[in-house]
Amino acid sequence: LLDIHLPAGNFTLQHLHLNESAVVSAIRIRGDGTSSHLHASTGAAALMTIAAGSPPVSLQGLTISSPIHVSGSQLEVTDCSFENSMSVEDGGALAITSSATNIRSPPLVNGGAMQMSNGTRVTVTRTSFINNHAMRHGGAASIAGGEVHLIACTFRGNHANMTGGALAVT
Repeated sequence: LLDIHLPAGNFTLQHLHLNESAVVSAIRIRGDGTSSHLHASTGAAALMTIAAGSPPVSLQGLTISSPIHVSGSQLEVTDCSFENSMSVEDGGALAITSSATNIRSPPLVNGGAMQMSNGTRVTVTRTSFINNHAMRHGGAASIAGGEVHLIACTFRGNHANMTGGALAVT
């Protein structure tokens, strides 16, 4: 287990790319509640990419304001806050799909904070989705296939231009 603890403060990550060559059994990134802010560096396409074959990743106690792309791997999110995200293509905070080829092609404009499709499995616990916006469907989350468990989550101030101010499920 690679266990990374971030104290209160702002943290910038250039871009972490995980794949099948990772030599750890699991990765946990944890902060001190929502006072640990994690975001991508200026110009980075994403905070991190978790590709097929990666070890399971757990995010705990963080405020996240940059995209995380997940394809064919396992992600658990607990006690986090996705804030002020906007979807222009994939989910503004999380883009989750079973295949790496589906992350950006075709471009997706659903799910301001989270977009998932095609057989993914995600558990989100005690997490806030605040002030997220999608150009089409699901201001906070757009779910098209897969399995999602939302446990004790808060949705506030989310909106979409078409359907699903907070959630769009198809």
